[in-house]
Amino acid sequence: MRRWDRSLMDVTNPWGLIAFILVVGALVLWGAATDGLWRILAVDAGVLLIPHWVTGIRSILVRPKLLVRIDTIEGVLDRASVRLRDHTVTLMMLLSGTETPVPDDVKFKVDINGRADGFLGLYGQVVINEVQGSSYPYFYVVLVAKNGFGLRDAFRAYRPSEDITKEFKREKNVEVFVLRQHTTKTSGYHTKPGAAFRIFDWGLRIAERVAKGVAA
Repeated sequence: MRRWDRSLMDVTNPWGLIAFILVVGALVLWGAATDGLWRILAVDAGVLLIPHWVTGIRSILVRPKLLVRIDTIEGVLDRASVRLRDHTVTLMMLLSGTETPVPDDVKFKVDINGRADGFLGLYGQVVINEVQGSSYPYFYVVLVAKNGFGLRDAFRAYRPSEDITKEFKREKNVEVFVLRQHTTKTSGYHTKPGAAFRIFDWGLRIAERVAKGVAA
């Protein structure tokens, strides 16, 4: 498998050239078929990926986890597009490496319209769990506010269903309220699209209530 990955990342051989053309074509189609944030993300991915491919950086094709994260986030935001019309959504691509940074992670932030200064945003993130060579997304949301804002009151007021776990903690100078899928030792580590949207929807409802200083 490592030899196959290396050959695919080398555009000087036929398999590498074919793979390169397919990836470029996919990015072009993605950019043409989407707009707004997703088109920007497609362009960013092309700018970051293509030069590394040409110069021989071979770690990219062994990072399918990034694509799983993007698919999960895209599914959530697409389903929530109507609810999000009044708010500002920012996609954030995180890079790893020092000499030659490459895309490693992606998440998003929702800035609630009319929020108080103490409310810092609602974040959607994806952790990847790998089982027998397959990558499974675990989606969760995080409400973040400055210390003293009162997220603990919202945390206490919220009564989640059995399939959702809530957590509250303080980190440095912020309050953190997490909503995630309930897990056991053997289940719950794959957040399916419907469950991911439901978690985000609850997070957005709470954020809309508390962002202006109104208890959830």
